[in-house]
Amino acid sequence: MEERVPVVVEDVNGLLPLLFGRTRRAIEIRKAWNENRFALVLTPPILDELERVLTYPKVRKNFALDDDDVAQALTILRQNARNFPGLNFTPEELQGALAYAHQRGAKVLLAANTFPPAGATALWKQAIDAGVALGVDAIIVADMGVADYAARTHPGQRLHLSVQAGASSPEAINFHVREFGIARVVLPRILTVAEIKAVHDAIDCEIEAFVFGNIGMMAEGRCSLSNYATGLSTNMDGVCSPAGDVHYDEDAQGNLTTRLGPYVIDCFSCGENAGYPTICKGRYRVAGIADPYYAFEEPVSLNLSGLLPDLMRAGVTALKIEGRQRSRAYVKAVVEAFRTAVDDVLAGRDPALADLLALTEGHRQTQGAFRSKTWR
Repeated sequence: MEERVPVVVEDVNGLLPLLFGRTRRAIEIRKAWNENRFALVLTPPILDELERVLTYPKVRKNFALDDDDVAQALTILRQNARNFPGLNFTPEELQGALAYAHQRGAKVLLAANTFPPAGATALWKQAIDAGVALGVDAIIVADMGVADYAARTHPGQRLHLSVQAGASSPEAINFHVREFGIARVVLPRILTVAEIKAVHDAIDCEIEAFVFGNIGMMAEGRCSLSNYATGLSTNMDGVCSPAGDVHYDEDAQGNLTTRLGPYVIDCFSCGENAGYPTICKGRYRVAGIADPYYAFEEPVSLNLSGLLPDLMRAGVTALKIEGRQRSRAYVKAVVEAFRTAVDDVLAGRDPALADLLALTEGHRQTQGAFRSKTWR
């Protein structure tokens, strides 16, 4: 099979004819792109410049573009599994990161675990192809169409099933194993340790479980709250509470109001710690309750360090630690703590459990549903 080549775009002037040109050559290039014969790679600055250029009346007139044409093109180009500004790798950065990690015995997993809209799957295919070409150790998938493409096109590539797929039963997991060759499943945060053990005994792949970070009890990546407020969704745009829509307003007394787009998410008194304004972690006035309260979720972090030996005995072979939008100091402290604890368990010692309370959301932690379904 012919290897797909990543094509890096460095100039918007060259990109415009490719995307919107009516010449035979432009049409042929777009056809090749849609057929996934090459991977179009755009850096965030190029995308920002393209969005600005597409507001120019002359450009719109030259390419006969209306608002719908522009919106559709930008949506397809910007869709990314983890579309936080400044947090994505360029192909060159990813290649360097892979070399750095592999030299130190570490593995790199590529997240392609969002859901393509109907008729616009080319970007996901390009991401899969680019990851395989660069040599990532595994690709995390959620959408069955993306999983099918990866399994058929790159049968030797290791695939992991994202928590976004919501597969929590042996039947659902084994279906993905059978049809797409899934090697590892990331379980939703709704199962007790005993249930994880039962799942482990009935499936044909590895288990990865969340152990630290956001408790995230929404429908595992299929939340529409951010989309309602900002027009961008976790599912397809890969971004929850985009930074450009986050606002903090402080009054004369030092009280802080947080907003996402036009919607007030929470109000904090002077001196009270303010969290990042995601709708699910906001406080609201609800009929029948006098004071504002956390109607969806409370700002509390999952910490399963105390259940680590139980999880390992249940068959969990990989630990998932939330690291997105976190500092290097946070990642180092949490990963080091769990690495030490795992090594202790494997050596037959009582695990040394570091105090990670200072790194939790709101300085509060929970074992969630892992110990009992009555935790809330």
